[in-house]
Amino acid sequence: MTAGVFLYAGETARRPASASETIDSLTFYPHFILRHTMDDFYKLPKNPVFSGGRGNWDQQDVADPFITVNADSVILWYDGSRGGGYGIGRAVLDADGWAWQRLPKVLAPQSDWHAYHVIAPAFIPGRSHSFIFCGNASDSELGYRLGFYNGSVQPLKWAQNPPQWDADGRAYATVILLSDGRGYRMYYTGFSGPLASISMAESRDGHAWIAHGTPLFSQNMGAIAPFVMYNGREYIMYYATLRLDHGFYTELRRARSRDGIRWQEDSWRLQPSEKWEGKRLMRPHISYFDGVFHLYYCAQRGSRWRIGEAQAAAVFERQGRLIFPLRAEQQVWRISYEASPGSRVTFQLKKAASDVSREPETEVSGARRNGAFHTKLTFEARAGEQLHIVLESTNGTVSPVIYKIERLR
Repeated sequence: MTAGVFLYAGETARRPASASETIDSLTFYPHFILRHTMDDFYKLPKNPVFSGGRGNWDQQDVADPFITVNADSVILWYDGSRGGGYGIGRAVLDADGWAWQRLPKVLAPQSDWHAYHVIAPAFIPGRSHSFIFCGNASDSELGYRLGFYNGSVQPLKWAQNPPQWDADGRAYATVILLSDGRGYRMYYTGFSGPLASISMAESRDGHAWIAHGTPLFSQNMGAIAPFVMYNGREYIMYYATLRLDHGFYTELRRARSRDGIRWQEDSWRLQPSEKWEGKRLMRPHISYFDGVFHLYYCAQRGSRWRIGEAQAAAVFERQGRLIFPLRAEQQVWRISYEASPGSRVTFQLKKAASDVSREPETEVSGARRNGAFHTKLTFEARAGEQLHIVLESTNGTVSPVIYKIERLR
């Protein structure tokens, strides 16, 4: 059993008493999916999936994708440009899951350390309105600083002076939850002149960060733009690196770690192979929705950046459950989740160490996304009962996703 897992309902944390070992509670925190083994990614034939909007603020470039998902929407966060400084925008996936519809720009360059570029948004897990980004006062590959946005902009706070090995810039962050619930870990790119390495920092609150102090992961030609996942057993990092053996180009690679500090590269590669990709792939980001793992990345041909997608299937555990303690009283809960064909979510009231269960009264309403639902549970809890939320994969190839759990009364 895995104890001490946090699930955010909006900005309020709720702690299950336990989650079975077949549940992956950390990879896409605060969401729950079944444990899995992921297959190889393949690029979509419809690539690029997102390009600059004609006549728009982002008509020249779109880059650095980051995906957020809930029962009602899939949002693509990205940075873009009309030919000058970069700002941050977003787009929502349409009901058919095919095209992205632009929403108003979120953040534009302002002054001082982010007067020219604001790029690479990365959300803090469980905080739906707060993200880390990087800004620059000039049009340069060096000199980036990390910032924090929650409706207003502020430089990222360091609980101690940042180390000097990355004095030429810090950029491209990704944030994960620490498994013991003590806070967060951020992986980011640090620059020393033109050389780039990956290191980390930790924080209890997502605001003030303590840096590791030295690079954790380097390549001969540099490692940049990490995206890190943690499934409770191992850390998996996707990142970009430069190669010169077939001409100047960047490709995506993957490394693994047991502790998130000592990394070992594996054989996986994603290389530029399509005309629109030119010779440069950057900033990988992985999400799971509609029964598929999605790898988004950006690619540059000439002076133009666009966003592409690769997908991967997986083999999932057949069942897992979340268990919540209850008081003996009238209760109303609301659960938001996705159950693609081949998966399902069920709810049980049962006493510990008993095989006897009963079902709460349920009221199901469809969410805005196909295959996603909001379910209200109403029940009179009995002494010693627990609420079990059961995730099942009926064919082993898809997983349900729990997005949000709220107790209304």
